Amino acid sequence: MALIKETLKIVLLRKTLVGRRNRRALRGHKLPRLKSLVPRRPRQRKRYATGRILNTRTIPAGSMGDKVAVGGFGKASGHGLCTQNLATCIGIVIQGNAPPTNPHANTRWLLHLVLEDQWAPFAAPVRAEGLLNMQGWISVPMTTAIGTQISVRDTTVLTSIQQDQDFSTKRIRTTKAAVVSLTGRSCKVKSHPMNPPTSMQISSDGEVSAAGGTGGFV
Repeated sequence: MALIKETLKIVLLRKTLVGRRNRRALRGHKLPRLKSLVPRRPRQRKRYATGRILNTRTIPAGSMGDKVAVGGFGKASGHGLCTQNLATCIGIVIQGNAPPTNPHANTRWLLHLVLEDQWAPFAAPVRAEGLLNMQGWISVPMTTAIGTQISVRDTTVLTSIQQDQDFSTKRIRTTKAAVVSLTGRSCKVKSHPMNPPTSMQISSDGEVSAAGGTGGFV
């Protein structure tokens, strides 16, 4: 408060005193910068991945590599990838070897699949890399009994009905077939609970894990 009063006194003095001789009297009076008294909001650190702006603070502890947003996909060669908030969504990892004709190819890919039409924009660049010995991993939501109430992200409560199970079964079957078509071999599948949401990762060493561990893929 004393600093603000002193500043106002100097400002009024400048307005009142005119002439060169009077202005000399103000020399040596340095006005304090009032805006420096207001604390600045810290900048939010961000990192970028395919088509997404990502907040690094949302990456869960223990996750591996660049984060892939919900509905997006990521690619890497020498480092890992991870995604979180897998509930009703499907997580897909594709890994292969770089061909001699493309030694710097991205050999690791991760897709957080929400809608079926997100598959084609993901599969096209993977196929274009020409990877050898590709393998696919899929993390799918668990099937629930009819009538079961499911709390998704603690905000929405869903009741499982027959139509939901039929849709989920068809969606999982379609996704498996698409991955097999892309890689040329059977994929490894693991079920994850819808609540709480889980994550899926591929490490810098090429190790794939989902729903809290590397085991459980069949």
